[in-house]
This record gives sequence, C-alpha cells and structure tokens, in this order.
Amino acid sequence: MFARSADELQLVASSSEDARVLQLFEVQRQEGPCLDTCRTGIAGIHRIDRESTVTMWPRFAEAALEAGVRSVMVVPLRLGAENIGTLTLFSTTEQVLSDGDAAVAQALADLAAISIIQHRALDRGMRINNQLTKALRSRIAIEQAKGVIAERAKIEPDEAFVRLRRYARENNLRLRDVADAALTGNLDPAAWTVAPETRRASRQKDSSVMGVKGERGRDGSAGHVAKSRRNSEGHLPPA
Repeated sequence: MFARSADELQLVASSSEDARVLQLFEVQRQEGPCLDTCRTGIAGIHRIDRESTVTMWPRFAEAALEAGVRSVMVVPLRLGAENIGTLTLFSTTEQVLSDGDAAVAQALADLAAISIIQHRALDRGMRINNQLTKALRSRIAIEQAKGVIAERAKIEPDEAFVRLRRYARENNLRLRDVADAALTGNLDPAAWTVAPETRRASRQKDSSVMGVKGERGRDGSAGHVAKSRRNSEGHLPPA
C-alpha cells in the first residue's frame, strides 16, 4: 500500500485476491495493522485470533479469520524518515515469521521504497522540465509578438508589451493566446493601433458628451435656457 497521508492508504498491488480484499477492507474500515504501521513507521508481527486481535481491530480480525489468515506481518516502505507505505505478509498459520525472515522482508521493503522514491523524483523532475519548457516557449512567443506589434505601431517593445498585456486583461484572454494571434495575423488591430489610455479617454469623452446632451433644451440648444435666466451678476435669479 502507498500512503497518501498518515491515515489514508491506497492499495496498489497484491499477490492474491484474498490479500487484496483484506487490504481494501482495512482502507474502507480505517482499521487494521497496515494503518498502525503506516502511522508509526514501526514493523509489526501479529497473531490473528479472537482473544488478542479482536480488541485491537475487531472488524478486521473477523474478516481475516473468515479468510483463513492466522498471522500477519507489516513492514514500512521507508527511506530514512520518509514513510511512503507498507508491505503486508499474510499467513494461514499461527506461526509468525522468524527474525531472519522479518529482516529479509524489511530489506525487500526498503529496496522497493528506494525504487519508488527514485521513480517519483524522476517523474517530478520531468514535470518541472515540461513546465519550464512550456514557460520558455510562451516567453519566446510573447517576445516575438512584442517585436511584431512594435513594428506595426511604430512604438518601443516595452510599450508593445504593455498594450498586449492590457488587451489580454480587458478581453479576459491569456497573454500567450494574444501573442499567438499577433504572430498569425489574427489579432484585433485595436490591440496595437490605439493605446489603452487613448481608448479610456475616448470612452470618458463619449460619456461626457452624453451627459451634455441630457441637459439640452427642447430646442436642442445646449445651456440656452440657463443662460437666459442669469442676471447681470452671473447668478441665477431666485425662484
């Protein structure tokens, strides 16, 4: 079994159907020698009988006895202080393993742990390498897009990057997708022909014009009514 956490095990391999069922039973019921060894990191050798084990793991003991198991040995899969799971040996006899057999079992578990940890480290390294490669390719595409936009808009590359990034944010797009569109010629020309500040100023101007229109009189002359009511001092006469 592999340990996802101190209290959560995952069955990954078994040598028989009975062993698989018993270990799945432990995982489902959260009870049994595998969980104890996983929590403590200490190997355990146990006789399975109604007197000694029913009080420790009552449901597991009943299931094990029904399967014909009379003793069990659990050794941790560990490397140094890192415990990654357990190896369980079930026996149909009450005679527990000798010290020599227990040492061999722990040695096999240690070898398995080393192989698993090395595989995980290699897999982690490959994932990191793939992530870095993807990030590098994205960066290259963005740099190329900066050059394209800088040439089209006749601006500096830094300003081109600002416009690309702002356009991506305003339209809820990934920067890499915007860069790819720029390189393939599918990017909206507004992304580089008009600076973001200019677009905002234009929108603000439009809003201001709409506000002025809302104050026009029925004859369409802006402010004419208010001007005619002002006195010589420039103030509106009292109502």
